[in-house]
Amino acid sequence: MNPDKRPLFALAASAIAATSLFGATQTWSPAEGSTLWDLATANWDDGAVWGGEGITNSAVFAAAEGGALAVAGDVPVDGVEVRAGAWTFGGDGTFWLSGLGDFALPDWPLHLWDVKTADASVTVSAPVRSTGPASIFKKDGPGALTFTGPVDAGAIHVNNGRVSFLGNEVRAPRIRASFPDTPTEVLFDGVRYRALATAASGGDNVILGTYDGCNFAHCYLGEGGLEIHAESPDNYVPQAISTQPGLERDGGVAFSGGCVTFAGANTFNGGIHVKNGQLRVQRADSLGAGDVRLDGGQTFFVVNNEVRVPNRIVLAGDNSWMGSTDGRVARLGLTRLAFTEKSHKRVHLGRQGTGYGRVVLALADDSEPVRNFVVRGDTELSVDGGVFTVEAGALSPYFDTTKLLSDPVLRVERGGFAFDTAGTCVDLGLTPVFQGEAVTNFTEAAGSFANPGFESDESGWTRVNLNSTYGGGGRYSNGSAFTQADPAFDSPAGGWYYVVRQQCTLTGSFTVPAEGDWAVSFLLGCRPGSDYAGHKVSVTVKIDPDTADEKVFTIGPRGKVHPFTRFATDAYHLAAGTHVLRLETDAGNAGQQYESLLVDAFACVRREIVNKPGAPLTKKGAGRLVVPAVGTDGTVAVEGGTLRVQAADLDGAAVSVAAGARLELDAGRVTNATVSVAAGGAFSVGAGTNLIPSDAADFEQVDITQATDAFQKANGFWQVSPVCGWTFEMLGDQTAFSGVQRDGGVMSPAGWKWTPSGRQTAFLRSNNRMSRTVEVPEDGVYEISFLHAARDYNDGFNIPLTVKVDDAVVCELAPRTAYYEYTRLSGRVELAAGAHVLAIEAGGGSASGKLLYIDDVRLVAADGPGLALDGNRIDLASGATLDLQNPVPIYLPGGVFVDGVKFTGGRARLERKGVTVTGAGEIQVGAPDGSVLLFR
Repeated sequence: MNPDKRPLFALAASAIAATSLFGATQTWSPAEGSTLWDLATANWDDGAVWGGEGITNSAVFAAAEGGALAVAGDVPVDGVEVRAGAWTFGGDGTFWLSGLGDFALPDWPLHLWDVKTADASVTVSAPVRSTGPASIFKKDGPGALTFTGPVDAGAIHVNNGRVSFLGNEVRAPRIRASFPDTPTEVLFDGVRYRALATAASGGDNVILGTYDGCNFAHCYLGEGGLEIHAESPDNYVPQAISTQPGLERDGGVAFSGGCVTFAGANTFNGGIHVKNGQLRVQRADSLGAGDVRLDGGQTFFVVNNEVRVPNRIVLAGDNSWMGSTDGRVARLGLTRLAFTEKSHKRVHLGRQGTGYGRVVLALADDSEPVRNFVVRGDTELSVDGGVFTVEAGALSPYFDTTKLLSDPVLRVERGGFAFDTAGTCVDLGLTPVFQGEAVTNFTEAAGSFANPGFESDESGWTRVNLNSTYGGGGRYSNGSAFTQADPAFDSPAGGWYYVVRQQCTLTGSFTVPAEGDWAVSFLLGCRPGSDYAGHKVSVTVKIDPDTADEKVFTIGPRGKVHPFTRFATDAYHLAAGTHVLRLETDAGNAGQQYESLLVDAFACVRREIVNKPGAPLTKKGAGRLVVPAVGTDGTVAVEGGTLRVQAADLDGAAVSVAAGARLELDAGRVTNATVSVAAGGAFSVGAGTNLIPSDAADFEQVDITQATDAFQKANGFWQVSPVCGWTFEMLGDQTAFSGVQRDGGVMSPAGWKWTPSGRQTAFLRSNNRMSRTVEVPEDGVYEISFLHAARDYNDGFNIPLTVKVDDAVVCELAPRTAYYEYTRLSGRVELAAGAHVLAIEAGGGSASGKLLYIDDVRLVAADGPGLALDGNRIDLASGATLDLQNPVPIYLPGGVFVDGVKFTGGRARLERKGVTVTGAGEIQVGAPDGSVLLFR
């Protein structure tokens, strides 16, 4: 029978018949052992032909020994009831679910995962098809039903027992549990589930979901896993999915197309693979225990609440998206990242569309190095613990400059954050704000209530019945009728409690010892039992009722019976003295006067908010991290490489620099902080705010190892103009451009550390010029400086340098007579506000192999504030370096200590103690007036 050719009224008739599905059924009673289920044989107890006119096509199989039937042709089925035995329905035919039919199994317990042939079980290998989207397939009874063939149903409702889908395709808009209080289990193993958008489903599909507010008892994955093909735009997976017991690793969940939301507390460990489509997550444990693999171009969604994702996120393609593309707020918490060989390690965070998003990074130590983050849209990027590792040669994290928040920040929360820049330079490009944590402490005031626990009598409390019909209540002991002698409902605060029925008030008083923020706390329980339970009753707590200063706090109905639980009101600002407390109950159920709540152990508690210091910033790895500004009263630890802060605001912070590490504070204010520098560490202060962008000053903007420009050279340098904001030109008879080079190329062979920080510098050949435009904010005197070193090849030291602004010479450096390490050249010039052209020119003839390295180019206000140190202490160990680049004197009331010994003056004395002092700046002890020069 072809269902497509059935009369239009057939579906309606089937639906009507389903209301009394087994009122007129046929029992399988095969003649001469027939095993063929078709439309012709009369293998039924009444001799009727299956599918005959006027016959309800609902079958009963009652033989205890079970059997196997071959389905022939198209067999329409309204319902099947298997009362005993193990049955198999197979063959080449197709079952057509021709209406709201039931598939019922016997009503007896079944041992899960060990189905015996003597137990009630049904296996269907024949295809199961629906006559239309309105058809609903329902599974009843606690027996086991296994589908090994394809299933296509309008919807699937599992009311009881276990249903297994094995190794085939399942098509349905919804899979739901239909009724509560019955054990329900579903197994998927090697199944491709196609969630279909239909008119009946409204395009909003619930996969493994709920119906009438009830949940699956268990949903399992086998080794073959589950693949969801979401053909509709919105699919919902609210039910928790587990690994089948006995499996160490299941096949996990894969999906493609549409959008799938995971909302259950999943424990399956096979992972999630997003092949094509969008994934939304509503809980931290919704993704199970495995990895989440995102193919290129996918979007990783988190909606409704900020979810910390503990899973490892594996990016399998370039330009993986993590955020939102629609009108929802994207709140994404990432813990660990990993990459495949096909991924270019670029992560897009935030939003493609309009609206606000937030991304929280909490990267674990085992996260793989990231090439770059692209933060798009109106996105707040936050971090809360973990390590952000940037691989060598990586580009910097940055915001899409066309779609920025008005003041983009990197918000550092409770756990702090560590940047690991092994062998590279990272320009953060946005300001990290290190948030302090506000901690609320509660302190109980002893004796605030005269009779808080009703242990002796009812003195000090007054109960009033608002409805005279409802009497009773008062003081009772554990084990009375109001706890039904159930120890779970006994008061944990003694042997007595007070009963407040609905529509009653209970009034007492308490004493506040001192003015402040106070709350009232008490135990609140519910009378057990379905008849008298007060779980529908709400409580209104009033402090100083019927006065102008009345404070009101409401505790709504709990919705379920509960034992004693401690509640507290909001904290209100109360004056010292006596205050009145009143509890008012409403009419939870007007027809049930015995609904009662139980109260005990009243207390008055004080709320105090303590502000903890800001989260720590830790710099790891040999590379350099450049941040525009840092503000914190917490800790700043430089464990390796260089941390350069262009504008510091450190108030009471604890700053430490480890051996081999370097901290550079260009400008800003450091107040009442302690700076500790270990032997081999370096502390640089006061260079001032650089008007040249750091990526242009340090030549780390391009990634030579990953570039695809035609000018890229395999030996590690770029000869291209412009690059990093600089224009390179040849002068005179030179035949080769200058440009940018990296460590390990022919310009600086492997093993030679020719970059002072990061891994790239500019290189300037003889008879070449490099220039860029700089914007000066106001008239004044400015200092230009840069680091330079000579290439150890072809007399590279024999190059004169000239620094010009607008073609006017600022300073000159005559040729050296030997090779040298990096040194700083500087000069001052008076500039008007506006744009100027800064140029560095190299002479020395036309030898193309002769060159100098240029790095850390700075233009700062010579009379600017630089770095202000106020009330601080600097602790140096022997072997540390203090680099004074400050253009104006620094006043240091806290003093300078070397190995714990305070110094009051003399650079030479400081250097004799093993501290290296570089730079031309000066530090003075004390205030600006009457200060003592420490060293210059």
